[in-house]
Amino acid sequence: MRPRTLPIAVPPARHETSASYLARLAALHGLDGDELWKRVSVPTPSPARRTIDIHQLSALTGRPPSHLAGALLELRDPPPTWEAFRHIPQIDCPRCDAHYPGGPVFRIFPHHRYVCTRHQYWIGPPDINHPGPNLEIFPDIVTAQRQHLRLVRRHGWAAAYDAVLTAFMICAHLWEQDPDDNPGMALNQAVRNVRSFVFIPKNTEQETFSASWIEQDCWRPPSPPPTTFAAAPGHRRPGHLDTTVTRANRERHDKAVLWFSRKRRPGQVILHHRTVHPVVIREWSTQMEHFAGAIWQSQRTMDRFKAVP
Repeated sequence: MRPRTLPIAVPPARHETSASYLARLAALHGLDGDELWKRVSVPTPSPARRTIDIHQLSALTGRPPSHLAGALLELRDPPPTWEAFRHIPQIDCPRCDAHYPGGPVFRIFPHHRYVCTRHQYWIGPPDINHPGPNLEIFPDIVTAQRQHLRLVRRHGWAAAYDAVLTAFMICAHLWEQDPDDNPGMALNQAVRNVRSFVFIPKNTEQETFSASWIEQDCWRPPSPPPTTFAAAPGHRRPGHLDTTVTRANRERHDKAVLWFSRKRRPGQVILHHRTVHPVVIREWSTQMEHFAGAIWQSQRTMDRFKAVP
């Protein structure tokens, strides 16, 4: 039986999760989210698991399947390269989401999206649900995002992903240095201090500090993202839009806040989380047979440093 078309026309947002879209539809029409889920999903590959039928969702919303698949990554056929996207849905720039009714919009962002360049708003990786800051007084951060997007277009998302992780390690060591020991870092330190106290005012670290990216990447050896959105269990139903903070996440956050608040040096936090080694090659990288020996040697660099007394 085909579902009846809902009276309120609600468009999906770009890269919105299916659960978020259905939750907004249910809220606007006063419907039960789980019941709505059953109306547009079918049991597959087993009766215990259901997936959305794009044609039933199209009939329910009155929107063409191509439009739905263009916005909702989960409905694309063939599926997207999930490794290029974060594994946790998150809220977008509030000004971008203001014209989407029915509740919060949860989207799946690619790894290289940190800033809404249109409204100058931070949308980097989420960390215990802290809202991102407005960047109007720091236009250089917005400029850096535009430059990073050019890097992605030129070299691809995987190379840009590796470059960011490697940059974290380099910056962590630079940020950890005492300006008194390295006068050349004094100006850099002054800029960081200004940003630090704007984004993380003194005595508000518990509420405003974020250690995103660190827990997912900086403790790992070079490897693909630890998980993907599609691999996470139970991510499709509207009832699974639970944004509560787990005890483990809260403990990691509190520990990171403690490390940061001692000297307000972000390098300490990154190094404490055992940041990544410089990334040379990933499993998905183009094979470089002629440089195999050099790559193998470079991967042993940190081991050689550890052996030095």
